Amino acid sequence: MGRPSSKSSIVSQFADKLSPNEYKCKLCSKTYHCGTGTNANIRRHLANAHGKTNLYSKSQVPRNPDSIAPEKKRKFDDAAIKAIILDSHSFGDFRRAGMQSFLQVAMPGYKGPTARTVQRNLKALIQQLKKI
Repeated sequence: MGRPSSKSSIVSQFADKLSPNEYKCKLCSKTYHCGTGTNANIRRHLANAHGKTNLYSKSQVPRNPDSIAPEKKRKFDDAAIKAIILDSHSFGDFRRAGMQSFLQVAMPGYKGPTARTVQRNLKALIQQLKKI
């Protein structure tokens, strides 16, 4: 029987090891520094940014069983922010009690973007529009 593949060989499918402490993501070309003898930072990046949640180490696995994957949360947040802009809602509408109740039925584990998340996204959008 063959040996099961290790986390580092799985990581090597998605990241190049540049040095003993540095990895480059093959999916987005970002570079990550890791401590000596560990690749936790690149595994966390791959799980959070690219949905490769099987790469989380035991200590990195989200503890809330009702939580949703970061990639899916980002999609939901983007759609919620678009709705806030299109319908001229206040930034915190998705965090109000009635909306939270609805969201838990419609998308268990999703809480909606915070007002701060909406604000950051709007600032980024404004900066992009200024470049055009």
